[in-house]
Amino acid sequence: MEKQQIFYTIFKEGSQIGYDWLLLCLRSLRKHSDCRIIVALVGKMESEKKIKLTQMPIGAEIVRVKDSEWDGRRLLCKLEQFNLLVQSFNRIPIPQVIMGDTDIFFMANPFRAFKKMSVAGAAVGLTTRIYKFYTPINEGMVFYFVNGAVCQYISWMIEQIKNPTWWPYLEVRSDRNNSDWNCGQDFLHALYKNGAIVGDKFKFKSIDVGPEYNYFAGCGVLGDDDAVFLMKHAIENKVAPVLHFKGDRLKKMINEIDFERYLK
Repeated sequence: MEKQQIFYTIFKEGSQIGYDWLLLCLRSLRKHSDCRIIVALVGKMESEKKIKLTQMPIGAEIVRVKDSEWDGRRLLCKLEQFNLLVQSFNRIPIPQVIMGDTDIFFMANPFRAFKKMSVAGAAVGLTTRIYKFYTPINEGMVFYFVNGAVCQYISWMIEQIKNPTWWPYLEVRSDRNNSDWNCGQDFLHALYKNGAIVGDKFKFKSIDVGPEYNYFAGCGVLGDDDAVFLMKHAIENKVAPVLHFKGDRLKKMINEIDFERYLK
């Protein structure tokens, strides 16, 4: 039987996040889970690096994505590749699927979030931030029980991003090149604010599984020093199962923390 717990991410080397973060992220995930790992790889990667990803202990599957599908539409490409994945599933039993970023270090099994969702009868799990921000959720980790309703919702979300007509999405849609950077997060913001409307349309419930499943300190809000302090405190004291090193300053912490001690 195919594994019914799946972690999906997309990666392009040299774009925003280096290969070292991708490797660290997947190694930490593999320590805590035997899930199926799927990496949508944009463009080329050296064969030695690919081997490290595809061979055990990581054992990731790689799906190739053309640069032309990514350039100028990065976040939309991420969602399109995710849609291709979920539409391909045999949905009996229903898979547990996480769509996650790669600047993440797992301190425990992230699939525990699905227990919260099961108790609440929810099919989509969002993560709020630990600080106030204009968009209260972050797309770095999103949890899906993939059933027919969720598949319909994801297709609809992508269509709305390309040709927006849904007023809650139009209300929160970024002024920036939305399909390149903010589209997914903007749409989740609209879902978070209007979960009842979406739930009624597609017959599923969405909930906040909590910031501990996507824990990060915002440098732009808290300042670099306080953000670094909070993230060091979080890893030393294991305050959350999922630590997200979001932003340029926090990504530099890959060289400032002995992550290997947490991988033993």
